[in-house]
Amino acid sequence: MKKYKESSLISFGFEKNNDEFIFKKSIESLDLILIARLDREENISVTVLDSLTNEEFRLHLSPKAKGEYIQSLRNEIYKLEDSIKNSCAISDLFLLQWQKIIEYINQKYGAPIECMWKERFNSDEGIFRREDNKKWFAALLICNRKTLTGKGVGKMEVLNVKVDPEKIDSIVDKVHFFPSYHMNKKNWLSIVLNEGCPLETIFAFIDESYRLNGLANIKKVGL
Repeated sequence: MKKYKESSLISFGFEKNNDEFIFKKSIESLDLILIARLDREENISVTVLDSLTNEEFRLHLSPKAKGEYIQSLRNEIYKLEDSIKNSCAISDLFLLQWQKIIEYINQKYGAPIECMWKERFNSDEGIFRREDNKKWFAALLICNRKTLTGKGVGKMEVLNVKVDPEKIDSIVDKVHFFPSYHMNKKNWLSIVLNEGCPLETIFAFIDESYRLNGLANIKKVGL
């Protein structure tokens, strides 16, 4: 499933309405209006209104419906859907970050992801522990966008890592880095995945979190 960036949706012309985004496009040659909706689960649907009666037009949904008018309408819907995906969807390159993080941690530290909530919630979320002291040093989580950022709809993937408490205020930018979701905000940070933060930066935070969770550092700074 595609994921969409809110700022790109707004730039495209979508308007936010409660938990969904709505875009309207008039097709004057057909006397129709296309209404695209992105719901809270980030699914896109397109409905059609007759611009003269303001009633929903559904004839194009029937496989038996043919003719130039119907085909023109279907083409307009396809073009709109493609345009939204090309303009607003997050690149698949960034959607790989979740798996890349799992691979990096496993290869460098020999720490597999522990999907602690799989049985209860059927969730792929999980945590990573140091082998020597069993302390968590990273967690891959899925949260509601509004819960973390205070605005927006849909879900977002985050990586929680431990940071030096004296540095956390200078790191938080409310774009890629937020006070931690579901963990101690004094020394944990949530990094938003799939929305532009480079993997190299994420890996550096993972390494620092692993170091801070070492026995010597826990005793030294009381983390």
